Amino acid sequence: MHQDNWQSYKEDWNWQVINNIQSGMSQAAIAISQQTYLDLVDLRLELERKEQEWLLLYRNTLEYLRLLIVEVQANRQCEVEVGAIRFG
Repeated sequence: MHQDNWQSYKEDWNWQVINNIQSGMSQAAIAISQQTYLDLVDLRLELERKEQEWLLLYRNTLEYLRLLIVEVQANRQCEVEVGAIRFG
């Protein structure tokens, strides 16, 4: 379930639970609540997986940039000309 669906899901859930409780169908209200809990657990697991994926990409990118900086520093050449004297 994605964030854009969460609001309508929550409203539908509230209506179903209240309707079931008022109708004396507490078992149905419990079942809906349990399903909601399971949906939230799935969302939490998906979020944790996405966070781990992001951290891996971040670390790989950071390492690549560090290596690139070392390579640039090792290969940089600077030539400076002052009058007829050349440095570098």
